[in-house]
Amino acid sequence: MTIRDKILFRKYSVIENINYQLKKIGQVEHSRNKSFGNFIINLVASLIAYSFQEKT
Repeated sequence: MTIRDKILFRKYSVIENINYQLKKIGQVEHSRNKSFGNFIINLVASLIAYSFQEKT
């Protein structure tokens, strides 16, 4: 593995971890996005749902 690949893999791991936490907290189902626009809409909807969660 090149250094560039290792750095990208670390970033990918962080992003996947954050996505997992959002899905777990917000009880959001995973959906395959067929376009970038759909991805952004699902991301924004998840963040909005997370912001309205009761903080305990």
